[in-house]
Amino acid sequence: MTKKSSLLLAAALMASLAGTVALAAESEALQSADGMETAWEARHPGHPGHPGRPDRPNPGYPPAPPPPPSRGGDYVFQPMHQYLVGANTLALRQILNLGPEMRGRAVEYVVLRARTDAGRGVAQLEINGFRVGHAQQVDTWTRDYFFHVNPSQNRLGEDIQTLQLELQGRFTVEGVGVKLGRDHGFAGSETRVLQQRFSGNSRIDLGFLFRGREHLRVRSVTIRASTAAGHGQARVCSGFNNCSMAQTVATYMGSYTFPLFGGNSLGDMFVDLQGNFWIDSVTVDFDRRF
Repeated sequence: MTKKSSLLLAAALMASLAGTVALAAESEALQSADGMETAWEARHPGHPGHPGRPDRPNPGYPPAPPPPPSRGGDYVFQPMHQYLVGANTLALRQILNLGPEMRGRAVEYVVLRARTDAGRGVAQLEINGFRVGHAQQVDTWTRDYFFHVNPSQNRLGEDIQTLQLELQGRFTVEGVGVKLGRDHGFAGSETRVLQQRFSGNSRIDLGFLFRGREHLRVRSVTIRASTAAGHGQARVCSGFNNCSMAQTVATYMGSYTFPLFGGNSLGDMFVDLQGNFWIDSVTVDFDRRF
């Protein structure tokens, strides 16, 4: 073998050796990264993988909770991640911020996402201090438990003053939530300012005054008014044969409310006036149930 051939063979052997060393180093690095990721996942179950590595699916863990409460959505969920022992009360209206602005919204069901140490913990829904439905036993793995509310008595601030979950046992509570009924945006009170005089036998057509709301049901009508001699009579009628009790309106400006029963719609309602009136405004309180 010539000297030139010997040099070429030596160079080839060195290149092959360098490639083998590089492959071994790459394999060791990958194994090390896998080990780091496995260790990370062991310490942080259900959380994203180690930084710099793509996330691995973890089908055994519950889905990630929805975002924090939003007044615009129909589903409100609040993560908690709390460990509770013994008897505990979760005040849901406070936790989920279901304040006065949510009055009249329907609660369809309550959600508890939790687990217990021994699988013997019990959860019970309570409304206004009374138990609703059956208590549920909570298992040792995390999942959602649903507590349904009677649809005829499920309005916040009207039927529901307090909304609570009573827990007994060793709980890990991941979060709580409620499913709210659809809000059509028409419920509540609306006012129309008139500032007009009415003499003799007069009538204010509420369907015309509150155009676009004719199909809605009414709980009460309030007029802000005064009369010239303090003898004027006012009442609210639905049609001609279904009228509220008449009220005498004084000479000074005041508010007079006429409660209505029977679920009458606004379209065929009017305020019936007898006397010389000054009407400042009319307010209608709509019923959210219709």
